[in-house]
Amino acid sequence: MRNTLAGMFQSLTVRNFRLFAAGQLVSVGGTWMMIVAQDWLVLSLTDDSASALGVITALQFAPLLLFTLHAGGLADRHDKRRLLMGANLASGVLAVLLGVLVLAGGVRLWHVGLFALGIGLVNAVEIPARMSFVSELVAPTCCPTRPRSAPPTSTPRGCWARLRRAC
Repeated sequence: MRNTLAGMFQSLTVRNFRLFAAGQLVSVGGTWMMIVAQDWLVLSLTDDSASALGVITALQFAPLLLFTLHAGGLADRHDKRRLLMGANLASGVLAVLLGVLVLAGGVRLWHVGLFALGIGLVNAVEIPARMSFVSELVAPTCCPTRPRSAPPTSTPRGCWARLRRAC
């Protein structure tokens, strides 16, 4: 049992991966907290309108559907570390600006829609960059148990490659 546990956490022996994993815990946790708070904000602004919540959610997640494939190419051509730092900085700035707007009492539904679209665009760049960055941090020869963010067929690029091979 001890060998099994040691093998499962072998990727944590790489210092850069440990730093990245700790940072991602904070970043991804904060992003999901913002999504939940944003949904509550929409419901409170619209007297519990499910359609308004659906529109805001669509604005937030449509960029993932539409632009993740292109952002994966961007991650392949540019420095992933800088892309991740820029995306996380942009996400933080958007969260702070929305928070200031809420605290000032001037938030309107269309503001929330713009911020949701902004977060969606940031996530469309951040997710493929993060997935490919993780595989570069931990070499397969060093740690055969390195984590994989998602199986290749669950990403748009992986689905596209699988479809092309099938034809």
